[in-house]
Amino acid sequence: MSHTSLHAPSASPLHSYLTEVGSHQLLCRDEEVAIALRLEQARLQICCLLAACPYARAATDALGGLATAGQDEDIGQDGPDFDEAPGAELLGKLDRIAALGAERERLLGAAGRGSDGERERPDAVIGRIDVARRTVLDELADDVEVIEAMARRIRRLAARLDEADAERHAAGRRRARRGLAVPAGLDRRALRALDRDLARARSEAQLARKELVEANLRLVVQQAKRFAAAGAPLLDLVQEGNLGLMRAADKFNPRLGYKFSTYASWWIRQAISRALPEQVRTIRLPVHAEELRRRMVRARRGLGQQLGRDPAIEEIAVELGATPEKLRDLAHAAQDVLSLDAPAGPEQER
Repeated sequence: MSHTSLHAPSASPLHSYLTEVGSHQLLCRDEEVAIALRLEQARLQICCLLAACPYARAATDALGGLATAGQDEDIGQDGPDFDEAPGAELLGKLDRIAALGAERERLLGAAGRGSDGERERPDAVIGRIDVARRTVLDELADDVEVIEAMARRIRRLAARLDEADAERHAAGRRRARRGLAVPAGLDRRALRALDRDLARARSEAQLARKELVEANLRLVVQQAKRFAAAGAPLLDLVQEGNLGLMRAADKFNPRLGYKFSTYASWWIRQAISRALPEQVRTIRLPVHAEELRRRMVRARRGLGQQLGRDPAIEEIAVELGATPEKLRDLAHAAQDVLSLDAPAGPEQER
């Protein structure tokens, strides 16, 4: 081994990450729209499968009961939501998407059989249905983890049924099925078909989301560098920004006409700015208090430029619509923490 190789510095994690980020190709507007539409279609298919098939709810109820009773120690390993049944509001949204999809297919079939003059009216209705489906899908962006948990429950139940069928003896099969507590009337073949369809849709959604996120990772680095002066490590800021980028990918609507980078920038900055106080402060302020503190800093700067002097706390309170007492308490709570061992006084005594 040469002398150079012995003393060559190893690449830092930040350098390795930036090199990997730079290897991903940027997307043009048409490519962003195509990928976002693929993601939207896959998510719609997942919602329709979970809502339209009765075995989805039967399967989630079956495994939800097992997890609650503690009869299956492996269920909780797939996600944090296995001990919670899907709420009525979530199931109502899934039903809404399934109903809109069925109505859309009915109108498309009727329009295909009608004359050219009759096709104009369904097109407008189909457009409104697409808007309504997208609205419900945006609302479901907050329930992505719960929907994933429902799909994983179905995957778990299908896998356990496969294990039961693989048993050699009839007594073993009966014991395995009895331990699963499968609901009465559950069609195992339909459940396995549902599991396969869900797996394909989830795979397509994950692939489209991965392509959209990876092509915009350098945008996260660019936004994170703006917060580097706050004192947090750049890699930590990038990590928080990546969470915002993934959130933006879930909520991006390509039909509105703007680029994904424009939309994602706000989500990235929001994620970093919300996580920054937890990274740099010993005592964390609540999110609403941190936002008010930032507004107070901006108001003090703006009033100082207008008045040519430092504004009084009462003037800042009027600008923000808050009370002076509240701003004083916030300024006191936002003070930096000092160590008891830090030098103090004119002679820097401890």
